[in-house]
Amino acid sequence: MRTDSMGFHEVLLNGLSVSYRVEVRPRRQHAAIQITAERDVVVLLPPHVSPKQAETLLRQKADWVTRHLTPPIPDPDPAPITDGSTLWLQGVPLALRMEPGAAWHLTPDLDQGIVQVTLPASTPPLDAARVTRDLVQAWLVARSAEVFTDEVARWQPRVGGPAPTALRVRDYKSRWGVARSDGTLTFNWRLIQAPAHCLTYIVVHELTHLRHPHHQDAFWRAVARVLPAYLESKQWLSAHGQELYR
Repeated sequence: MRTDSMGFHEVLLNGLSVSYRVEVRPRRQHAAIQITAERDVVVLLPPHVSPKQAETLLRQKADWVTRHLTPPIPDPDPAPITDGSTLWLQGVPLALRMEPGAAWHLTPDLDQGIVQVTLPASTPPLDAARVTRDLVQAWLVARSAEVFTDEVARWQPRVGGPAPTALRVRDYKSRWGVARSDGTLTFNWRLIQAPAHCLTYIVVHELTHLRHPHHQDAFWRAVARVLPAYLESKQWLSAHGQELYR
C-alpha cells in the first residue's frame, strides 16, 4: 500500500534540474529512489522519515540519479547550419536563407516557408554559422513561449482540475515538461520543432499532473479522456525526441 504522492518538487543535481515526487509507504524500512520508464523520479520513504529528507537523499545519490536521467548523448557537433538548411516549426519544414545586410536580423515568413537571416557581408563563416544558430534558437524559444501559453489556455478547461499558477519555457536535457507542486508548469522549448500533436500531448500531460502528480492508472485514464490518441505522440517523442537537440 502507498500513500498519495505529495506533488512534484525540483532539485538541482550536477547542473541538471530534476523533478521528483515523494511517496510514504507504510511497509518500507529504508528510503529509496525509484526512476520509472517515464523518467519520473520517486523518493520512497518509510513513515518514520520526514519528507524533507527526500532532497537530502537525492543529493547524496546525485551521480546515480543524473546518470539514469540523462538521455543518450546526441551527436557531439550540431548539424551544420548554412544557407538552405532546413528548420522545423511544429513539424513543418522551413528553409533558412542567409543573405548579406547591414546588420544581424532574423525575419520569419511562414507563409512562404522561409526564415531569413541577414548578416554583415564581412562576417567570417564560422561566426556566421554560430550567430545564425543563436538567432534561430532565440526565435524558436520565443515562439514556443507563445504557443505553450495558447495551448495551456486552450486545454486547461478540457483537462479540468487546478489551473497553473505560472508558465515557463527552458532547455531541459531529460524532460519535456514539469508540473511543480506550486502549480508552475515548465516546458522544454525544443518541442516547438516537433509535430504539433506532440506539443499538445505534453501540455495535456503536465496539466493532468496538477490533479494527478504521478504516472499511475488514474493519470493515464485522465490523459486518454482528453486525448484518446495520445500514444501516437508519446511514441513519436520516444523514437525521434533526440533529433530535436541537433
